[in-house]
Amino acid sequence: MAAANQAIAKYAESFGGFEYSAGSHELVWLRKLRQDGFARFSEVGFPTTRERGLAVHQSRCDRADSFRLVRNDHSLPSHKDIELFRLPGAGCQLVFVNGRFVPGLSLIPKLPAGVTVSSLAAEIARNPGAIEKHLGRYLDMQRDAFGALNTAFLEDGAYVHIAKGVVLESPVAVLFVSTEQDSPAVNHPRT
Repeated sequence: MAAANQAIAKYAESFGGFEYSAGSHELVWLRKLRQDGFARFSEVGFPTTRERGLAVHQSRCDRADSFRLVRNDHSLPSHKDIELFRLPGAGCQLVFVNGRFVPGLSLIPKLPAGVTVSSLAAEIARNPGAIEKHLGRYLDMQRDAFGALNTAFLEDGAYVHIAKGVVLESPVAVLFVSTEQDSPAVNHPRT
């Protein structure tokens, strides 16, 4: 139990630094959503092996304090590296490296009217009111500790909107890539 409390304390330290440096931190509703996520995570902590529906190896949670938040990491894989993981037939492919959208590795062709595919961070900056209506409304943080932690640290992710009645003929692929780090790392993209 002491290790779990130590891990939560370390995440609290990270959250303190993240909270006001995160993208769109000036949006009161988004800052409150993040704070509510962290408060819930702090309250319930990491899931245990007794949690219904979870197969969590206890020693992994005991080492959770060794993970650090990866932000602004500039080590990018090459186009050749990414090609190995592209979904054949996808009409649009969003690539995220260490939780951040990378336009230069993504393939976003001209899309039909009524279809928007972009980074969540860009969409929050462009149209915060529309995002506020939905972000955090469908994930039950009361039941999901990892969902609460993800909400606390959310900053970027995939945004796909297809207007009612519009048909997209080919799938949208979202690829999340984590690069090698010197120490255990974590990022929290939201789709």
